Amino acid sequence: MFLRCRKRPFADGMCRRHAVEEADRLFSLYIRRRDGRCTACGSTRDLQCSHHISRARVWTRWDVRNATTHCARCHYRFTRDPAAHHDAIMCLIGTRGWSNLMNRAYGPIVQGRRMPPGPLRGSDLEAVLARLRRMSALQEVAT
Repeated sequence: MFLRCRKRPFADGMCRRHAVEEADRLFSLYIRRRDGRCTACGSTRDLQCSHHISRARVWTRWDVRNATTHCARCHYRFTRDPAAHHDAIMCLIGTRGWSNLMNRAYGPIVQGRRMPPGPLRGSDLEAVLARLRRMSALQEVAT
């Protein structure tokens, strides 16, 4: 848990930066525990949380369907070879799953135009933090 900083609280008593960092930490831990090994090569060393759609897209940043576990080597390889990464994603979540993620990240297509999602509010981030804490607690109980 982060110490409270002097900036204006945004979510859960933390400034925006610290709340996002805490959500990222909890999410990464959850994904790595969920998969337990690299989904590409099966390695259990140097595991990392790999996002299919960039973390810059806040509406899919903490979506469990948008991430998988890769070892550092496979994560680097997929980052450098987007076509291979896309093929791996299609094997994991399929075309429909990919379409759903794209709509959440960039907004649905309405009359030929993408309708971007709104900004992330403090209450949205509080809900994300609460959900990630619940998921992590359930995961700890299961192990």
